[in-house]
Amino acid sequence: ETDAGGTEHVEETVPMIQVLERFAKIMNHVSAHDEAPCRLRDLAAMLGVSPSACANIVSSMVKLGYLESAEQGGYRLGPTPSLLVRSGAYKQYIVQTAAPFLEELVRRINENCLIVTHSDGKRVVLLTRKSSRELQLNEPLMTENLMHTATGCVMLAHMSGEELERYESVQPFTGSIFPAVTSWSGFRAKLAGIRRDGIAFDNRGVGLDGRRALAVPVYRDGELECVLGCWYPTVRANPKHRACIALNCRKTAGRISAALDAL
Repeated sequence: ETDAGGTEHVEETVPMIQVLERFAKIMNHVSAHDEAPCRLRDLAAMLGVSPSACANIVSSMVKLGYLESAEQGGYRLGPTPSLLVRSGAYKQYIVQTAAPFLEELVRRINENCLIVTHSDGKRVVLLTRKSSRELQLNEPLMTENLMHTATGCVMLAHMSGEELERYESVQPFTGSIFPAVTSWSGFRAKLAGIRRDGIAFDNRGVGLDGRRALAVPVYRDGELECVLGCWYPTVRANPKHRACIALNCRKTAGRISAALDAL
């Protein structure tokens, strides 16, 4: 490449593996020195590259949210690493935290229970524990429509108004766990009730093959982290048993929330 003065410049091409290695080193260095922002010159010295070469990497990391500029100068971790840890396949910490509590809950009520979250508007099961009863009903691992399950409705109930509007814009109203509700406005009113009461009931199941379900929120630092659900055959859906399930699910959700807060 030649500039206006006729001088030829050779542009350095950094192999992708080397870029990734530098990215990882910067992340490790910044996270290990979180007591104060890391200066560009210090990052460059740590990598053994020029400040200009380091600035190119850091600039991309800031744009992607891995780093952010500090007011007093330098760089610190941005929001992206935390978001990745709390999303999708990275929710292993929820499984590890919730598993012993869920197992104890199933032993107490002897019904199937699960922990779910959502990804791109789809309900995703993170953890399932089955009861020892002979009569059981299978639960799908992923349900396309959050409106069709109690756990999905709890997640919808905790969405912000903007998030719910985005969901409505791509998801036509095709019914929900509330058969009498036929519009988004009516469904929103039901979601407000779920948010207020802290529990959702799916009572649509009838007959020997019918299924009933309920779901309660699990929080971390005051924000919804996941949902605890329980499903059982209609033949066991008497008021006393349902009240027992609801009480124990609420208590277990509270214990999981406290454990998540302590992480």
